[in-house]
Amino acid sequence: LEYIRNRSSDVTASFPLVTEAIEQAFPDRVVRAGDGALLAIDARPVTFAETRSDRLRTSLSVSGPVGPAPQRGEERGGERQRDPTAMLRGGGRGRWRVAIDHTYTLSDEVRIASGGPLLDQVAGDAVSGNGVARHAFDIDAFLFHRGKGFVADFRYAGPSRVNGSGLPGSSDLRFGSLATLDLRTFLNLEELLPDRAYLKGVRVSFEVDNVFDERRAVTDGDGVTPVRFDPLLLDPRGRLIGAEIRKIF
Repeated sequence: LEYIRNRSSDVTASFPLVTEAIEQAFPDRVVRAGDGALLAIDARPVTFAETRSDRLRTSLSVSGPVGPAPQRGEERGGERQRDPTAMLRGGGRGRWRVAIDHTYTLSDEVRIASGGPLLDQVAGDAVSGNGVARHAFDIDAFLFHRGKGFVADFRYAGPSRVNGSGLPGSSDLRFGSLATLDLRTFLNLEELLPDRAYLKGVRVSFEVDNVFDERRAVTDGDGVTPVRFDPLLLDPRGRLIGAEIRKIF
């Protein structure tokens, strides 16, 4: 269990999302027409007076061996297995592991300029195009035994929001939660087919990123997705299916 407290001053950042507070802090960066319509933005980086965040992270991991333990002095390929990394090459027992991490954001605040208001990003006073989620989960698992391996990676970020500025054309935005799953399996051919000298150092792997082709949904106050937050623009790739052959010489 970890408590993470961060306090930073004079923080350089990309020019933030234009809100009323941002416009008041950097009035020379925004140009508007007489009716309030936005005409231009000077998007050079800015310096915030202060950033503050507090997070609570809980982690749990369990692991263990796979298969019987090798006999003391056991030989493989004519060489005694003294290398502690032999397990990763299949020479010893396999391993499995599952790790779960949960991050709870207690606060995430930004003071744009000295003497200015403290913006609460968790409550929607965001300075970027994305909100700050209160909850995030990470689950990682792997299994390796005798030249074969499997890895799974699950990521979840809770919903968040960005408050509108109240200016013409502005609206509150709601960012939906996002859960993705990545899977990978690999085969060390040198260990599976030790009599084939040409397969020494060869690994074949297959992977599927974002198995369920999930994308974050963003809607405004009317339940409509703004064009610039179209899911296909936020994540053009989506699901990725790939294969790799690696040879170490």
